[in-house]
Amino acid sequence: MKRKEALSMILMGILILISTIFISCKKNTNGDNKVISQMGYITQYNSTDTNIKINQAVALFDSAAIMDSIDWIKPPTKNYYEWSVTPNNGCYTINGNKNLPIVKFQFLCAGIYRISANIYDSLSHELIGKTNTTQVYVSSDTLYPTQAIKLNDILMLRTNVTKTWNAPNHTSSPPDNIYVQLMYKTTATYNYFRYLQLQYKTNIDLNSYSYVFADSLRLISYPFAHGETSLFSAEGVIEFSGLTIGVPANLNITWLGKTYSGTLTLDKDFHLTTTWNNNGAVIIN
Repeated sequence: MKRKEALSMILMGILILISTIFISCKKNTNGDNKVISQMGYITQYNSTDTNIKINQAVALFDSAAIMDSIDWIKPPTKNYYEWSVTPNNGCYTINGNKNLPIVKFQFLCAGIYRISANIYDSLSHELIGKTNTTQVYVSSDTLYPTQAIKLNDILMLRTNVTKTWNAPNHTSSPPDNIYVQLMYKTTATYNYFRYLQLQYKTNIDLNSYSYVFADSLRLISYPFAHGETSLFSAEGVIEFSGLTIGVPANLNITWLGKTYSGTLTLDKDFHLTTTWNNNGAVIIN
């Protein structure tokens, strides 16, 4: 009896050993026990993008893959990325190719989002690595594509005349082309100064130049926005030609819903004289 019990125990031990070896071999075959190490590091294109507004976008990239300026133009594709966001609440979109080491996330709801990516070999589709996890904080404020012009803002204009010649080295002869520039600048300051643009419509008639400015500034980088805390004036240049020597041309500028009018006269020496009432919200120096 004791001999039979001993034999049973030996057989059971052998079976357990065989099962363990089989399971171990099966795991190795499937690669389930493969250790996936971190091989990518998520970096934000602009460090201030850790705190953003609703509707604002951020650009994230794997700095282990994007190492040269050419990589920004043509990102490497030897690996593909599977980006994930927690919480996955449907409050974000990815602009462009979502499998590249550079992605652009736009967030539509306030909250704290944790972003990471798994990295796969593009040929074998094997999981070869992963990135770290970065966080983006989205406040309850909203980013809009336009920004209202302040009601007390004054539009400052400065005139300039540019002469050009079609043939080189003929500056002693009269110019072939004469251009007038109106360099404008606001007295009020605004956020995102490098990416703001004053909008206006142009109407040029016989000896008459009219420019109607919109009541808002356009954020040309929308949905991206950088430099919120940097307040600067909005500025730009209006250029036109066609003035007749000695003949006053009418200039009409509409600013914050009111039209201001005056004249511009180009003399024979190509100097510009302005007739303008500088008591309003549009001033010409």
